[in-house]
Amino acid sequence: MTDPIWEPSKSRIERSNMMRFMTSLQKQYPEIKNYQDLYQWSINNSENFWKSIWEFCDVKYKKPYDKVIVDSDKLPGAKWFVGSKINFAENLLKADDDQLAIIGRSERPLRSTLTFKQLRNKVARMSHALIESGVKPEDRVAGYLPNIPETVISMLAT
Repeated sequence: MTDPIWEPSKSRIERSNMMRFMTSLQKQYPEIKNYQDLYQWSINNSENFWKSIWEFCDVKYKKPYDKVIVDSDKLPGAKWFVGSKINFAENLLKADDDQLAIIGRSERPLRSTLTFKQLRNKVARMSHALIESGVKPEDRVAGYLPNIPETVISMLAT
């Protein structure tokens, strides 16, 4: 099979985060004219590529990184954004609006949705419940949970 099963429309491509990212890079790296150029540039300039991803994604941090990558020739084994300190949940929950964050599908209910605003609220409530239960920083929280939105909420709350 050589033909793709699906291709996005031109307008969908133009509205994509990938296109926004590529356009943001073109100011500093005019040699990036299309996806193939971006792909090759990311391979040839991995440190600059990952630094630009960090900046484009507006990663929130408690402590900035000292070095983008150490031991890049060791995959696995490379260390990324060495010295940085970030909160995973803070970065995933940056949005606080009515845009869809999660579309869940399970046996009951068959389909559920959560906006970023709803997700933030549920994560905050779960986090508060964990604190009230005595969970503190450095504690380990474990669970055997199904692949449902509540699992994501629990992970982000911990």
